[in-house]
Amino acid sequence: MTDLLLNNKKLLNDTIEEFVYNNESFNNEVTNLFTIFKKTYQPQSLLPDNKFHIYKFCKDNDSNEIHKKLIRDFLILTKYVNENKKEDLDNRDNIIKNETKIYEIIDKLNDASEYISELFEKNESLTINKTFNIFDYYLKVIYSSIISDLNDYTKELDNKIKEKIDNFFKKSSIIRREDLAYALRLFITIVLFREEDKDKKIKSNHNNVINYLKANDLWKINIDKNEQFQREFNELKKINIPINQIISFYEIVGKDIEDNYFDDVNKKMKEAEEKEEETIQENNNNNIQIDNNNSDNDEIEEDENEPRD
Repeated sequence: MTDLLLNNKKLLNDTIEEFVYNNESFNNEVTNLFTIFKKTYQPQSLLPDNKFHIYKFCKDNDSNEIHKKLIRDFLILTKYVNENKKEDLDNRDNIIKNETKIYEIIDKLNDASEYISELFEKNESLTINKTFNIFDYYLKVIYSSIISDLNDYTKELDNKIKEKIDNFFKKSSIIRREDLAYALRLFITIVLFREEDKDKKIKSNHNNVINYLKANDLWKINIDKNEQFQREFNELKKINIPINQIISFYEIVGKDIEDNYFDDVNKKMKEAEEKEEETIQENNNNNIQIDNNNSDNDEIEEDENEPRD
């Protein structure tokens, strides 16, 4: 994904001779932050409870401004843990390990928001080696929310382009639909979503979207020194799809988030809500019973205080 999002840099290296001019570049870019992370640590899959925790946090804090801050926080976090894995650090107590709890280092992150503290607060099972998968899952959860922020700046692909895309995948052997969809979604969420000048940088940007997809972090496959990948990448570039059609492009390629992807956490969320409602109802019933008992006791006291004949 990203080696922190740097400002106003050329996105492509010398392998492909394409240039992104200043009026078409973005405030943020993607480089190799998570590629370094995966080489440095041993990424671990998320537990069902981890997914539920992240999902619930997103739904409880469903704000585009919060999402933007948290994306930046994740990048700051990953940069920090990459830099503090070095075995030659003078203070060995500062060396971050796979099993280090994320909440233990949050207060060491410069410029991070309060939301990342809330997300990881005292959660023992969210460890450093899960950082990449936590971020990836988080981006999947918020994708549907942030699309509404971009729809006004994008438009649909025409049918001729759709046919060219289908023809490309009939021939490609390295770049699969799910690989390209993954790269497009990450670029949409990490870069375009956080762009401030969306009218100029997205809506009016006719630069080829493939020019922006060269970063290692955007691909699940290893693209370094892969000549076949470079050939297919250049063929894909010839289709010439502009930035302002990227969302339609992602959907035509085939979204990498299945329709039933969140069924498990939605089910758990519903069960948790039902349990909470039952608890509230039970407490209400108990309060009613207590009130009734108090009322009965008051009546008894009144009877005992009445004067006897």
